Amino acid sequence: PEWEWAARGPQLFDMPWGNDWKDGVDEATQKRVVEPRCVWNDSAPKSKKTFEPTTMPADSMPEGASWCGAHHMIGNVAEWTSSWFAPYPGWAGPTDLSKNFWVSYHGDFVRVIRGGSCADRERLALRAPYRNFKGIERKAPPRPENHFDFTGFRLAQYLTPGKDRLEPAIARLLKPKKVRREQVAA
Repeated sequence: PEWEWAARGPQLFDMPWGNDWKDGVDEATQKRVVEPRCVWNDSAPKSKKTFEPTTMPADSMPEGASWCGAHHMIGNVAEWTSSWFAPYPGWAGPTDLSKNFWVSYHGDFVRVIRGGSCADRERLALRAPYRNFKGIERKAPPRPENHFDFTGFRLAQYLTPGKDRLEPAIARLLKPKKVRREQVAA
């Protein structure tokens, strides 16, 4: 949930910068328009040895930053998240393994991958709401301890160190009802 919030923001944009994706043909020059705010297959620099797409520095493309200032939330490299892959609440798909093989991956088995990468050309994968768990399933099982090309992770922390530990500590202190919130804040 945190990754998607950082990428989509309170407006629930499809892309970190908004809902628009630049594509088509420029009327004046008759040249193809390629979305310039993220690193994806059509805009990524290519390796001179392998001709595969390559990544760009983290602070490049500031016009594609999300509402909270996070760069490359889509494109560049896809990112493992701390969320286990599970259906969204209210999912009514088949739960029978013979009819839906992917049901076996639900639960504490694989982590969610978000954001698409520089190797992606499919627009579906280059949207903030998109989530995946497969990596490159032909090379290894889809588990976080395995390595996949163009998949990484993002480090994040609260601006105030330790803030992520403060609320659980307050909740434990308040549980016996011996201490009031005002006393802890002081």
